[in-house]
Amino acid sequence: MRLVLPKCLEDPEMEREIAEKLMKVLLEFDDPFNRATEIISQVSSQEEQRALRRGLVESVGKVYSNVMYPILRQYPDLDPDKGQKSEKSGSELN
Repeated sequence: MRLVLPKCLEDPEMEREIAEKLMKVLLEFDDPFNRATEIISQVSSQEEQRALRRGLVESVGKVYSNVMYPILRQYPDLDPDKGQKSEKSGSELN
């Protein structure tokens, strides 16, 4: 499935300094979302758990697709996963 971006985000022109600040803030969302998922797992109703998790997943998906993805298209070096992959590769060589 192809990600469809709003027209204004197809070719973003965000300044690098703003992109760096925004990525830093967005990456801080990971821990609260993980904690929320842990708390949701304590809900006794499985059906309610699924609905709550779905809401979290949809929220994270929107943040990624509508905010992070356009930034990473413009500044691929800000992708935190690429840094982790290269660190792992370097440590595996030793």
